[in-house]
Amino acid sequence: MSAGRTGVRAGLVALGLALPGLISASGTPGRAAPGTAPVAAVEAAAGPGGTVNGIPAQELARMRREAPLVEAALRIQRAAGDGTAAGFAGVALTGAGDGVDVFWKGAPPGAVRREIAAVRTGRVTVRAARYSRAELASAAATVARADGTVTVSYPVSGTALVVASPDPAATRARLPRLPVEVTLTRAAAAPKPAAAKPAGSKAAGSKSAGSKSARSKAAGTATAAATMVAAAETLPSPSRQDDARPAWGGAHLINRNAAGGNSGWQTRDATGKVIDADTAYHCTSGFPVRNPLTAVEYLLVPASCGKPRDLFVKPNGVAVNDVLAGDNTLVSAVPGVMLTRPAGGAEPFLYTGGSWSDTGWSIERAAPLVAGQHVCVTGAQTGLACGAQVSDTLGNRSGWTPNSTGGSTVLSGLTRVLLAEHSWYTLRDGTTCTISPAPEDVGCLPYQGPGDVGATVFTVDGGTTTGVTIRGLVMRMEFPQDDGLENVQFVDVGDVMPMLRGFENSFGTWLELVTKFNDTP
Repeated sequence: MSAGRTGVRAGLVALGLALPGLISASGTPGRAAPGTAPVAAVEAAAGPGGTVNGIPAQELARMRREAPLVEAALRIQRAAGDGTAAGFAGVALTGAGDGVDVFWKGAPPGAVRREIAAVRTGRVTVRAARYSRAELASAAATVARADGTVTVSYPVSGTALVVASPDPAATRARLPRLPVEVTLTRAAAAPKPAAAKPAGSKAAGSKSAGSKSARSKAAGTATAAATMVAAAETLPSPSRQDDARPAWGGAHLINRNAAGGNSGWQTRDATGKVIDADTAYHCTSGFPVRNPLTAVEYLLVPASCGKPRDLFVKPNGVAVNDVLAGDNTLVSAVPGVMLTRPAGGAEPFLYTGGSWSDTGWSIERAAPLVAGQHVCVTGAQTGLACGAQVSDTLGNRSGWTPNSTGGSTVLSGLTRVLLAEHSWYTLRDGTTCTISPAPEDVGCLPYQGPGDVGATVFTVDGGTTTGVTIRGLVMRMEFPQDDGLENVQFVDVGDVMPMLRGFENSFGTWLELVTKFNDTP
């Protein structure tokens, strides 16, 4: 739903180019047909730091270069029966990003060979896979039934089944004989339900050390005892931290009915130390969908964030959702998402830029992901991170995540994204955590934080198109394990959108993505 607002968070960006759909604090609201421009022109028009409405120009260029290869890979996968053909293991962009690798056990059938021959962008190489996707999926299901404490995944290359366990030796003893090779790694155990951490405790996920900055000692620094009312006096409005109505994706949500907190928002105490801002449960507002028959709009967010009729508020305490109009049946255990109804409806936009950003991009469409593809992730706690790369465990990773009831939720069907370190983000009190070239303080998060659960994963496929392509929804965080990598894990929109099409789905109603093409006043 578009309300035609003016001022901050409304209006078309004027960059000397026709780039409708980019939204900022200046100009007047409006709509225009999608368009493209040369990458060089967009780079020349980029704002401070070489960005276009918060997205680095070089990342726009890379996403544009990858777009035709991604489409080619998806066409090949469709020719393989959406991955169900016998022998199919997976598809991926090459390491150099100049072609597509197709992994197959045996020889691909004629329909797949014809689709490969039709590709005109980049090279396509068929590589031998040790196991097919079907074989690995069957083995993964067997492992999950035998040991519920593990997380399971397998690469698109079809090499082996990867099982991560808190106790690898005990897990190996419990596993039945399997027809595929199993690689065991160590992973953290799921947490037991616990009470909320007191305000002033060390921020979760902190693993970095460094010296305090002079800025962190500035007079007027807020403490963790700051109230929601005080937040309304300092946070930019409208912005991620004080979203207006209709709602945008990528904004800050706080669950007032949660059993405890999740360290999803940070501030500095009077000494400049980075601490939890409060004991609340924080998430990001996902992206908008709607029922085209009734025109009712929803925000699609992880079910771990709460129930549809839980009260979600902004940092100033104002309600985001219409609790009375909500429906607690609009929850899907697989893939672990729920629908909450925003008061005043929703608009087809995502916040981009930093954690206090008032700018964003319009939503154009949704499409599945391909391993090796580069994406952006936009969350409320740490803002936008571009340059993240989709791993080779595509849509088959399982794991647990904390939830708003104080317990944990087991998720499956996840994809892993290897994160690019961001440079800085803004804390609750307006000070910043500077990350690059090194974290300046203990507690500063080099990657995403718990409050970024619900962040949208997206691409801008033309590099200069007016809208983003929704690719997924962040469901859980994973900090370094044996591989030393930090990452987020998300559900691929290719798994979510089929659930939104047609009447026979887990929500029991016909839903579709809200885009700039179908949005109504």
